[in-house]
Amino acid sequence: LGCPDLSPRPGIWRGRGFALKPVPRHSPSDAMMKLSVLLKQDEVLSRLCRMSPATWLKLRRTSRLFSWRLEESRLSALQQHLLDELHLLFADLHDICERGNAECAWLLISQGMSVKLRDAEGATLLQKATHSGKTPIMRLLVERGANLNAKGAYGYTALHEACYIGNADVCTILLAAKANVDALSKNGSTSLLVAAREGHSEVVEALLRHSADADDGGDKGWTPLSVAAGEGHVEVCQTLLRNGAGVEGFAGDGRFERSALQEACEQGHEAVVSLLLQQRADVVHSYDEGNRRVTAAELAERSGHVKVLALLTAHAM
Repeated sequence: LGCPDLSPRPGIWRGRGFALKPVPRHSPSDAMMKLSVLLKQDEVLSRLCRMSPATWLKLRRTSRLFSWRLEESRLSALQQHLLDELHLLFADLHDICERGNAECAWLLISQGMSVKLRDAEGATLLQKATHSGKTPIMRLLVERGANLNAKGAYGYTALHEACYIGNADVCTILLAAKANVDALSKNGSTSLLVAAREGHSEVVEALLRHSADADDGGDKGWTPLSVAAGEGHVEVCQTLLRNGAGVEGFAGDGRFERSALQEACEQGHEAVVSLLLQQRADVVHSYDEGNRRVTAAELAERSGHVKVLALLTAHAM
């Protein structure tokens, strides 16, 4: 009936239990034997570690796979020699992180250096690593427990630093590790405001994907849109508007409320003015300038931006 053959087979069934067939042991190849001999020589190991410091870690993890075992004493000696060769015994971990050398940083951290060190100005290792723009060093520090939200001397977190520099990959690593997207710098700015001011549209996108408020620029009243408009960053303005930012983008509080359109008009940024007009920004909005109210058109005229004034006039018709 097509049933499988369940009859006992020699070497497989024995009494009530199973008997496993012995697995044949293959003799190592000549190449593996030569490699094994080479890896027993400290000079060879030392050279390999100098070429790539991470080799030391790999040796420690994989020594059991060979026919010999690399003793802890030899591993320690290799590590010490490596530190000497790379001049790391008295190295500044902040400099190493700023250069983005993840392997050297790992060696020092594995020797007991804290990932929570600060330099003389109060900068953290994570902030220094952010300036390198290299993701391996960022991942290393995050995995080793660096404080994501610690602030340096200027009140910036590592995320603020990454937003200032404009490295979207570094920002993504920090955000994925749950860095506080709403943290304020010493001067009261959010990371989104910093990224918008510097014109980094990819970073702005990353922040918004991780729930940053498109209208939150911090506690000084400036919105990301008003700052981006004043700097002429049209792509950032488009990104913010596409993600729900209010088109007026009022900056300030009380009677002093300048709109994003007014910021762009005063600075003469035609592309931003056109964008905001397309989004139905309020052309007649005015803010209090002492004893009088000032509109976007007056700001453009006062600053001598004839083309911007023409755009406003054409829109009003």
